[in-house]
Amino acid sequence: MQSSVYPYRVFISYSHADRALVERLDSILRAADLDPMWDRDLTGGVAFKKEIADFIANAHVFLPLVTTNSVNRPWSNQEIGYACALGKPILPVSTIPGDLQGMIAGLKAVFVTEDLADAAPKLTAEVVERLVQKACGNAATYECTENNTGRAMMLAEYADSVASLRKYGHVRQQASLTTFHLPDQGPGHSLWAHYFPRRTDDRALFRALGNERRAMEQHAAREGCRLIIDDTSLLASVYEEQGPDCVAPRVRGLLDFLVSRRDIPVEIAVSNDTNRQASLTILGDWFSSEAISSAVSVSHRKGLREALFTRHQPTIQEQIRSFDLLFEDLLARLGWTKASSRDSAISYLNRYLSRL
Repeated sequence: MQSSVYPYRVFISYSHADRALVERLDSILRAADLDPMWDRDLTGGVAFKKEIADFIANAHVFLPLVTTNSVNRPWSNQEIGYACALGKPILPVSTIPGDLQGMIAGLKAVFVTEDLADAAPKLTAEVVERLVQKACGNAATYECTENNTGRAMMLAEYADSVASLRKYGHVRQQASLTTFHLPDQGPGHSLWAHYFPRRTDDRALFRALGNERRAMEQHAAREGCRLIIDDTSLLASVYEEQGPDCVAPRVRGLLDFLVSRRDIPVEIAVSNDTNRQASLTILGDWFSSEAISSAVSVSHRKGLREALFTRHQPTIQEQIRSFDLLFEDLLARLGWTKASSRDSAISYLNRYLSRL
């Protein structure tokens, strides 16, 4: 069964004439420890089509509510088609006896009465679990980019697509100094020249990285973060492309986050794995992003080869499990605890700066 920390998200596609019925369906799904999502809280100023697309993309299951009001609804086929294209499991709930029509013809529906009086025992977490697990054998789908500007832009876009639904996720990240060492300033701020002394005019990159920091921080502020950073002995090699003068400002950036944002729950560990070839970001169980280096190791960093983004649940759940096991192992090796890790990391980074 899916962890209660991450209940299955069920997007309800419906006719607005059935709003009262959907409110009842929402209560039934919540009582079953599921997370129903629908467009009752459309954000002002956001295009209708985009937000519905975000709902569908971020859901585990697509649930079309089939009634006499929705049969000829113009949006239905578009939403169903998008869900199919993304490989989302589809669970039709119908108040109309007989075979389903249109794009969901041939699917097995849950038939309920018009007032949903008999729906609760038919729409349990176990029913959704079986449907999701059946779809787990489907191949993972990925979106990718091949440069750091594109990676940062996509990371912000994915994170913002979750926040636009008024949902937030715990941030897990393994990277040299993680997103949280980046300035949250605009591309014209002088800090960027200290981070990228050999690339001072790349405002598109600076803007993208600043947006990445702000997007990820809004999730960490709500749900906390768990970070794995590189051992300081590796940093000169990691940032060799920008020169040795950029290392200290970057370390100070992470220190400033750890010290000044005490309102954000942070657990942090340090890894001296010189064979690490990828950085990993996982937001709740909403999505993951793996940035793969073209180098053979951390100590011979040559730049980004590709960054892979996925919402494929089996992949994300395995990444979460592996990340947490690694995190626990690193803390044990360091002799740190989760509760003390933030202060331990602050002392560790300050000692490094004092030696420079």
